[in-house]
Amino acid sequence: MQDLCVRIVSGKLNPANFEDSCLTYVSCRLGENEWRSPPCRGLVPSYNISQIMTVPHTDTRLHLEVWEKRTFHNTHCSVIYIDLEDVMFRYKCGAGCWYATQPLGRLLHSDHILIDVHFLLGVSELDAPRDELEELERRLNELQTIRKTEMTTLRAQSQAKNFQDIKGQNITRTLSIRNPQPQSGPCPYTRTDSYLTSESGSVYRELNVDSESCPSRSRHSSYNSEGESSRPSTAAVPSDHQTFHNNHTDDGPGGQMSLDGSEHGEELSEGALMWIRAMDRMREMKYVRGKDIRSVPREECDGEERQEDTMEDRSTIQGSTFRSGNINQLDRMWDAVSSSKMKQMFTAPAEEEVEEEKMPPDTEDPLLNIPNYDSLKVHVFKKTVQALIYPISLSEPHMFQTWTFLSPVYCSECEGLLVGVRKQGMKCGKCGIKCHQKCQELMNADCLQRARQKSKEACAENSALQENIIRNIEQRIKVTENSSQHVFELLRDAFIYTQDTLDSVKKEVKHSILTGSSKWSAKIDIEVVEAQGLTGKDKSGTSDPYVTVQIGKKRERTNTILQDLNPKWRETFSFVCNNSSDRIKVRVWDEDDDLKSKLMTHLKREPDDFLGQTIIDVKQLCGETDVWYDLNQRTDRSDVSGQIHLRMTIKIEGEAHNMASYHTQYQILHETLFSHMYSINGEVKIPEENKKQQNGDEWPVFFDKTAQLIVEEFATRYGIESIFMAMTQFSCLTRRFITKKDAPPQHVSRLLAYINTHYRDRNGRQEINVSNFGKQRFTQVLDRLQFALRQNLTSYKAVYPAIYPNEEKSMADLKNSIDLLTSIVFFRLKVLQQGVSGTSGGDNTRRTNGIIKERVKACLVKTYYFISKRTDEIYASEYKNTEPLNEHPKTAYWKKLIFLIILDIRMDKKYYDPVFRSFFNHADLSAETFWEHLSAELKTDLNDNVQTYLTEVTTDDIMMLQLQVKSVYDKYVANTPEHVGKIPEFPRWFEPFVMKYLDEADEVVRNNFLVKSLEKDKFVAQITSGNKHSSSVIDIFTSLHGTFEQLEKIDCPVPELRARYYSKFCQTIDSVLMEYIKRITIVFKSNVAGLPETLATECVILCNVHQVREELQSLYKTMGGDNLDLSIRKICDETQKKLKETRNNLVVELVDHLKGHIENSIRWIKADLRNVKSKKDEDILLEMISPLLMYYDQIFDKFVKNCYEAVRKPLVRNAWKVTLKAFEEIIILPDINSMAHEEVQELNNRQSLMVENILNYLKNYFTDNSDNCTKAKSLEKMSEMKHLRKVLSDYRLTTDTLIKNFVNNAESQNWYAEQEDSLGELQLQVDLFSPPGQEHHDLTVKVVSASRLNWNTTKMFKPFVEVNLIGPGTSGVKRRFTTGSKTKTYSPLFNESFHLKILKPNEPNDYELQFSVKDWCFVKTDQLVGVAVMPLRCLIETGSIQDRLALGRCVYLTKENLSIVIILSQRIHDEVAQEFVKLKNLERTEII
Repeated sequence: MQDLCVRIVSGKLNPANFEDSCLTYVSCRLGENEWRSPPCRGLVPSYNISQIMTVPHTDTRLHLEVWEKRTFHNTHCSVIYIDLEDVMFRYKCGAGCWYATQPLGRLLHSDHILIDVHFLLGVSELDAPRDELEELERRLNELQTIRKTEMTTLRAQSQAKNFQDIKGQNITRTLSIRNPQPQSGPCPYTRTDSYLTSESGSVYRELNVDSESCPSRSRHSSYNSEGESSRPSTAAVPSDHQTFHNNHTDDGPGGQMSLDGSEHGEELSEGALMWIRAMDRMREMKYVRGKDIRSVPREECDGEERQEDTMEDRSTIQGSTFRSGNINQLDRMWDAVSSSKMKQMFTAPAEEEVEEEKMPPDTEDPLLNIPNYDSLKVHVFKKTVQALIYPISLSEPHMFQTWTFLSPVYCSECEGLLVGVRKQGMKCGKCGIKCHQKCQELMNADCLQRARQKSKEACAENSALQENIIRNIEQRIKVTENSSQHVFELLRDAFIYTQDTLDSVKKEVKHSILTGSSKWSAKIDIEVVEAQGLTGKDKSGTSDPYVTVQIGKKRERTNTILQDLNPKWRETFSFVCNNSSDRIKVRVWDEDDDLKSKLMTHLKREPDDFLGQTIIDVKQLCGETDVWYDLNQRTDRSDVSGQIHLRMTIKIEGEAHNMASYHTQYQILHETLFSHMYSINGEVKIPEENKKQQNGDEWPVFFDKTAQLIVEEFATRYGIESIFMAMTQFSCLTRRFITKKDAPPQHVSRLLAYINTHYRDRNGRQEINVSNFGKQRFTQVLDRLQFALRQNLTSYKAVYPAIYPNEEKSMADLKNSIDLLTSIVFFRLKVLQQGVSGTSGGDNTRRTNGIIKERVKACLVKTYYFISKRTDEIYASEYKNTEPLNEHPKTAYWKKLIFLIILDIRMDKKYYDPVFRSFFNHADLSAETFWEHLSAELKTDLNDNVQTYLTEVTTDDIMMLQLQVKSVYDKYVANTPEHVGKIPEFPRWFEPFVMKYLDEADEVVRNNFLVKSLEKDKFVAQITSGNKHSSSVIDIFTSLHGTFEQLEKIDCPVPELRARYYSKFCQTIDSVLMEYIKRITIVFKSNVAGLPETLATECVILCNVHQVREELQSLYKTMGGDNLDLSIRKICDETQKKLKETRNNLVVELVDHLKGHIENSIRWIKADLRNVKSKKDEDILLEMISPLLMYYDQIFDKFVKNCYEAVRKPLVRNAWKVTLKAFEEIIILPDINSMAHEEVQELNNRQSLMVENILNYLKNYFTDNSDNCTKAKSLEKMSEMKHLRKVLSDYRLTTDTLIKNFVNNAESQNWYAEQEDSLGELQLQVDLFSPPGQEHHDLTVKVVSASRLNWNTTKMFKPFVEVNLIGPGTSGVKRRFTTGSKTKTYSPLFNESFHLKILKPNEPNDYELQFSVKDWCFVKTDQLVGVAVMPLRCLIETGSIQDRLALGRCVYLTKENLSIVIILSQRIHDEVAQEFVKLKNLERTEII
């Protein structure tokens, strides 16, 4: 044991965790050793306590806990863990280091404890010089560092391989060293790992230089007498990782290590060996991360016992070496440790172990490890010949018949009394054996042999009978020998013996059978431990159980346990059995102590109440057995329950080889035949048939007919169970499957299925515990097989390749291998009742599908990296002459890799998916695995090299790569369980490249494609194809559709990313189309300016604009229409709006150029209106409009021929608007200011009606000649048409009616005046009074003042106010008043009142007051400063109003009122009308 010094110095407690006056202590625990420091108060406690602890070999960490001491209970505050791997050697205490604690419970902050921990050297400054101690300390710490590094590597490799250890299994090979000529019992060493242990002898004795002072040289090394290293040989030992380490006892460490030094056979020097032992002996390190360091136990050769160290030896030697100052000896040893050989010794074991984990466990025949195997094989050969030469089928069965016994007779089987008056039992007519009728099936001895034995016992009386029996047996043997020559020849060849040997064995066996010299004897120890769940037979509901154990005629009895249904006896009985066919009969009874029961016991030789029994064949026992057995019924009427616990040991003595049971002998026979049959056939050939056993079970046939006969005869003769035979065959097949790979998995799977069925139909766990094959051994076979199957699944594509023409066979083998793995899992769960694990006894509960899926995924990962590596090689070979690989864009690499991945997924789906379908979807798993690695690598590459791809890779190339990635995802990955319903991430990786593609598309279409398209476009309609637009529109949208199709192929599933793509594409559309419209508008204007005659080019351009709108709308619908994002729809709507505005502008511009012809024609109509009075209306109507109609005919024909209906409609409507506008300006509402006085003429009623008829005719003409693109109703509803009809109706009204309508339609002038710059305000007071009985309304207007008049003049400013009453019926009434002028003031004060009268029946609502502020001039006309209007309708409710009116520059007229003013202005002879027009036309003029 190693000594560890722990010193707890002081602490620094966090104030957030403790109070200032807290009382704390530190507890230290290592293994079962625990101690604690004294309590200290305060946040900086000073503990100052040290303790030396012995390190147990099972602990790897030192536990320190900080506690707070309280009144009633102590509180666990925090903990510190110190790995012993990090602890170094020192010969004296140091200052220590601060360790941070891990807070527990409510604590959130760490504290710090100052601790000094170190291993003791075992020597002090008194034992050796200080420099030697320091040197030893340094070298030990370096060894400690090496050990830690190597074990870290070993653990990582072990975890990576997921190969757990299997205790006690012969599955791996280790190196052991045998000395052919040992001097003094050399002990073999096994090299394990970097943990090197020494012999239990004295360390310091081994440090001596001379061989005399080092007695361990011949005993502890692998050197022979010449000093040469003996050659190692292989032997099967357990492969558990722990078994590679050393077993430790209390007496001292013992271990094994290889002395060959390296894998190449190089040897270490003796000094190096002594140094290693010295270091390891002083350290005595016995822990490896919670695992014991154990090794193969040391065998003592020549009977020499291991010597143990005593305390006296150690104390005597401790002062020898180091006091002598032999530091040079240490130097030489350290040089050996530091040499390259030593480094190989430290590193090689880990590599070997990893290599062993990669390979399947060792499957060498375990029977070869049996002592004296060769002689045992000879014995098996003899036993087999004996079974074949006198097979059990030739045995004479008993001839039982019902018999009446005249005297008391007991059963030869159960020794019970045959009760009854007559026909008490059965008796054999040949051998005379007697038994109950119910026991005759248990009498399985050969009647002929029993008769011979019986006649031999009475030799004198039955000599003739004996001779007859012997002759009968000899005759049967001779017949069998003659008819089975081929059987014996096969057996001879299998065991590789000569015919002479076979004849000699036959002779010996026949003599043994005929003379009965064969003897069999075994000593059996049976311990009856306990029973549970017995049936209560007494009235109290309990029983008084005891047990009888019987073998042959000997019977033993346990003590009685009173009133207990779960009794415990723990009694042992010994038996000597001379017949291997005997049975162990264990019966449980309930003892009754009354007279009747005693009498029945004496008569029947049975206890009173039967509680159950279990019968065990002696042949089934092997070694030590510790089993619970179910208690079974004896008859159908028996009421039994419960189990009994037995421990049995059998030792066979009578046979020549008492160390091997019949089952072991059968196994030798079976495996010998198996190997021989393989050597003959060259492969494993097993008949596809079953054979029914005596108990009704069916078992598969293991060999062909001859070999099967051999094993069956041996099994029948010596009681080998069918399950044992099947397990042996399974073991053989498993070994072939693992080592040679030629055992068909369907045979192994089929056989294991039968084994599973056998144990499933029984109490599997109990039966396998008593199986002669051995639960542990069969579990080892399953472990090896399961390991091999898992390894095959990890590389199933290499082991079971889907390559023509053997793909069907490979898939069948793979399916059988999976079925076999399923059977193994079923056996573990149902029979062994343990979880699925790669090692025996594992507690992991993973199911088969989990194991298979895990291994298949591992193989898929390997496949991906293989494909990736292969693709990388192809890629490198293609680009080796261009530029460095790490700088070249890898689009070609990714395309090739994706192509190969798709091929592999398809192959998986076609071949492997049907095999794995019952467990999982292999195609989905393949796609998921490949996608997981492909996406990770592709994402990293694209993100890290985004600039390289943007600058060096064409967008078409990168877009093609994205389409390939999308194709893989959509077709194979999207519907897998891991990705179904999820939005993929890969579109985000390509976002910058898609944006670049859209930018390039915008630039190429606008600057290149668009220009070329317009250059070849002659703006000629493609009439032959039914199109009236030119080819440039088709070219533009063909390019845009190509870009959109690329986006559609991408079909981005990320909503926000798709929205960004569409938004960018819509911006591209807008940019391209606006550039196109801009260019064709220039062409349009240049043609219109030349006053074209045909209008063909202009119509084609208009049709182009229309077609652009149509194509754009269709493209938007294809993109999603109303389902598009709001921002995208906004861009689309804006583009459509721009296109519509452009079309309308072009239409207006074209029609405006036609306006001159239309106006000239209407002027001719105006001139003709003067002749309306002299002719009839219908006569002159067509004459008046015929020039206009002729021009319209020309225009409309061109529109119909060259324009779409959608284009003709705005053209016709605009032409109609121009016509109406011309009629309004020329005829209906002419500008009289531009006309001579004699030309001013008002339309009379007849003329207005004529104009209205003309408009109706033209309206119908427009409807009929526009090819139904415009309806009359739509023309009628136009505001211009409604306005003209209103104006024409106003021509027929009187002046008063027009003025009345004007006043009622007038809007507030005050609002318009306030919107302009302030010209001043006018303060007024108006009173309205309607005296009763009078024919007028009195109106009083008081002009109070004007303020802030805005007027610029160089002369004297003399403002005054003019008041005018406007309304109907004012021709005979004074309607105009003026105030006096004021001088030199801009805010004059008038205070003048005027009285006006409104004649009835006119109402005040129809009147208004107009106030004009003017600047009075003496000679010139008065200048208008501002004007204001007040309607009298605002006085109706109140009758009086006082208000301030803002002055405006003029009177603001609506369209209707302006028309009234124009109509009245044509009535030059009407004074009221002319005055009204003059008032409404007042407008301020600025004085310059």
